[in-house]
Amino acid sequence: MTRRSLGAAARAIGVSATAVALAACGAQAGGTTEKPVATKLAGTIEFWQWGRSYVEGFQKLAAEFNEMNGGAKVNHSQPEGYDDKIKVTVAAGSGAPDIYLMRGNNFKQWAQDGLAIDIAQYASRDKSAATDIKALHKGFYDFYHHNGKLQGIPWDFSTIVVAYSLEALERVGLKPPAELGTAWDWNTFMDYAKRLTPGDGSKYGVEADQAIEKGFYNWVVANGGSYWSDDYKKCTVNSPQFTDACEQYFSMATRLNVTPPRAWKTQQQQGLSHISNLLTNGMVAMQTAGDWHFVWYERAAGFRWDVAPLPYSPRTKKTGSIANYRGLSLAPTTQNKELSWAWISFLLKRDVQDRVPSLMGEVPARLDSIDSVYLNAAKMPSPKNRKVLKASIDATQPLPSHPLLPYTDINAATNALSQEAYDGKKSVKDAVEEIQNKLTAQLATVAR
Repeated sequence: MTRRSLGAAARAIGVSATAVALAACGAQAGGTTEKPVATKLAGTIEFWQWGRSYVEGFQKLAAEFNEMNGGAKVNHSQPEGYDDKIKVTVAAGSGAPDIYLMRGNNFKQWAQDGLAIDIAQYASRDKSAATDIKALHKGFYDFYHHNGKLQGIPWDFSTIVVAYSLEALERVGLKPPAELGTAWDWNTFMDYAKRLTPGDGSKYGVEADQAIEKGFYNWVVANGGSYWSDDYKKCTVNSPQFTDACEQYFSMATRLNVTPPRAWKTQQQQGLSHISNLLTNGMVAMQTAGDWHFVWYERAAGFRWDVAPLPYSPRTKKTGSIANYRGLSLAPTTQNKELSWAWISFLLKRDVQDRVPSLMGEVPARLDSIDSVYLNAAKMPSPKNRKVLKASIDATQPLPSHPLLPYTDINAATNALSQEAYDGKKSVKDAVEEIQNKLTAQLATVAR
């Protein structure tokens, strides 16, 4: 649903989305909010999130919170049509969640549209939470600010890695990438992929994802590129940093033939539980993967594997890792801000964040929890070289969201690369120019 359709939904019930948001959060036309007043926790709030793998973890945490707070209660649910339902219920002024899990790729536009309120005053007056906030991953925390307002609190994110079969590497005498440090760059990666590809179309050296999150955009940010200028006023897809990274990345499919065609991947995945099975079944020797793949690798009996950061750009000597920065946002329609903030504050606690890797299988938002749990082989023994992912975490950047454009439009424009350039139907240069022109035109339209 776009900004226009949100406005249409609001008009259909005789209210404006902005008016609902301002009235619900007590804001004046200038955007200021009423001063929070400390009260005893009471009542019930609704917490929504979309992830099936998150259900058990959030149910457990909600039960703990409810037990700690007597009569106050958090109801946790996972509604169908999640994104659209949040927009429609907020516009309607009723039926919306009090707190919801924000997709990082939605945040900038949703904050711009008033779907998340400024919570800085709650954070600043809560001394315990203020201390917890200082422990958060800085890039992640900064991301949840929009127009100078704190409109969400970081919860968790993912790392993007190169996973590999140790047996496949040993077969051709290659050293594990986790042992190479910054020598694991694009050139070395390409060399490995070529040496691991038999060349007869039966198997491939790497399954290099063609899309944004697990694919080319990681190379782009490692090379110093981005979709947008810092002020979001210009599309910068046609920069040399962006184009050069894409030329390198998509050459694996079009020139080197070390990553499989999309049709081959579709065919090979028939009957498989997950795309990670391409690696565990030996159809590919390496794979660009999110850390949510790890559980699938672990389930494969006898499969020996490990991970390394995505290869370093030879130009910048940096790696890249694109994350869906998942955060906790307060809906403008909530009638119980005190209890809502208390739930957010609870989820910031060190003992809660320490359990994010085991409960959710993701990276906690707190740096101390990352160091002591996520990167700690004693607590998270698989994969063996998990500690090298600190470089990925330090380099993490968000999906390319924009305050005025829905992520679906950004993703659709990117098909010129992720499909046509990958398939060899369009040159990378032409695909990049097409994306640049489409997004520039869309920006000009919505900025009027």
